[in-house]
Amino acid sequence: MDSPGWFGPPDRALFGWLCVPDTEEASLGVLLCASVGEEEHNAHETFRELAYALATQGIASLRFDYHGTGDSMGSWTDPGRVEAWIGSVQTAHESLREIGVSKVAAVGMRFGASLVTAATQRGLIDLDALVLWDPCGGKSLLREGQARRPSQREPAAGAADTPGYLYSPDTSRDMRELSVASLPPGDIASRLLVLTRDDRPTPRALRRRLDGGDTEWGPAVGQEDLLDLPMTDNAVPMESLGRIVLWLQEIARHPPQHLRARLTQKLTLSADEEGRLLTERVVSLGRIGLFGVVTEPARLRRAPTVVLINVANDRHVGPGRRWVDYARLWAVQGFRVLRMDQSGAGDSPCHEGQRFGVLYAREWLGDMPEALRSEELAGSPVVLISLCSGAYSAMETAFQEHVAAIYAINVILHATVTSKASDLHDSRRVAARPPIAPILRLYAARPRLAALLWRMYRQVTVWNAPMAAVSALTRKGTDVILVVSPNDGRHFTESAYWTAFHTWRMRRSGRYRMLRSAEIDHPLMTQEGQNCAMSAISADLLSRFPVRPEGVPEQDAPDSYRKQLGLGRQLT
Repeated sequence: MDSPGWFGPPDRALFGWLCVPDTEEASLGVLLCASVGEEEHNAHETFRELAYALATQGIASLRFDYHGTGDSMGSWTDPGRVEAWIGSVQTAHESLREIGVSKVAAVGMRFGASLVTAATQRGLIDLDALVLWDPCGGKSLLREGQARRPSQREPAAGAADTPGYLYSPDTSRDMRELSVASLPPGDIASRLLVLTRDDRPTPRALRRRLDGGDTEWGPAVGQEDLLDLPMTDNAVPMESLGRIVLWLQEIARHPPQHLRARLTQKLTLSADEEGRLLTERVVSLGRIGLFGVVTEPARLRRAPTVVLINVANDRHVGPGRRWVDYARLWAVQGFRVLRMDQSGAGDSPCHEGQRFGVLYAREWLGDMPEALRSEELAGSPVVLISLCSGAYSAMETAFQEHVAAIYAINVILHATVTSKASDLHDSRRVAARPPIAPILRLYAARPRLAALLWRMYRQVTVWNAPMAAVSALTRKGTDVILVVSPNDGRHFTESAYWTAFHTWRMRRSGRYRMLRSAEIDHPLMTQEGQNCAMSAISADLLSRFPVRPEGVPEQDAPDSYRKQLGLGRQLT
């Protein structure tokens, strides 16, 4: 039984998943503390699998988002991030105690290991057992993140720019000062399991700090496939996960207790000093229960419902958590906003026979239309916003259901996995414009020649050009706004037929627009890319669907609300 919701003090509510055995009994509760930033995104599926594995062995668990991350209240840019994250561990520990378990353990991965250890050292939490899974300090995490940063711009002095996330100078300083090895001497937990990577030397300071007492060491097998690869290619480290479950089973050998608490699935929050209210609630969509979170004003207005779709196999928070930030900001302006996961991605379940993490899955062709037909989205026009494969899903959905507008960020309509030669081919695909089979075969040996031939082929067979799908949607009554990098945008402009005869007509009608900028990177992992894409979408959305709550100037952009909103300060 895996239940989502918020918990903790009303003014700093955290979001989490309470996973318990179906008997609703357990003697041990385990606090699952992930890392932060892009590492948390990469390990999200791993922590869900760990929670499920623990529940099958009669162990309850709580996995959660730190303050200002994921679906929790607060902002990534708030001051005092490290202290807030340590406080989040304490809040989660208290909530786990309240459900009725007799013992509490914790699993901390990477910087999450440093956060949970700091909480124990300060006496904020009391653990019967602790697993430190590939522990690292903030200095190491930031150094590795900066080495992978895609942006060419230098951040402000003292800040740390990593894929997807920018750490402020104050946050960077506090993180660099925190590690398990740097904490003062003292007991951490009654029993300790430390898993370190076997492809890297274990820091001597860490071994000196943790050796002795009831400490067990082992290899963190599979971390390189979990954290060193893009999320679209990474894998759950099942061997390490299995060892952790077996180790915690030894701790759990006590009579089970009946569990009594659940998480809150709806919040009411004050958005600004004038007392305007928003609500945020968990929803379940479609026959398999696709996961979603709705943010809406207390008084709904005549405005579209904005749907933010998960990106690739990541969850519904979006790149750098931008989906969450903009959902709350647009809700203040009068929109109802749903951020959701398609099946086999993020926090949504799989259909029978479906594998988790498969991009462009056939099941997605039915997920979004079914979600749009649900009661949650009834009664108002729908605007779909997403990136890459999520944007592709949005375009396929618009061919099946009425959609008022689509904001497609770096959408790829020519993905080879949608071709007839692929295992993911499906006759329901209408928006896809993949290369034909002979050209696909040529790609393996002569990719440049194959790309050239494909461009030439589309000059003659104009229905194979990506712009043909855009044109069909505009004729159907859907506004299509392409938000693209120069490289992603060229696929829509390289057909002479569409450029010369039709694109300008669609633009003049107002149903088509291309927002192209060199600042936008394909996965939106740079700060300039996120800012450029989301501000452009927000400005067009407010212009295309003008909604103005009382006292809010219509021309104001969402970023101007950050200080006045104070989201998360006043919750009821």
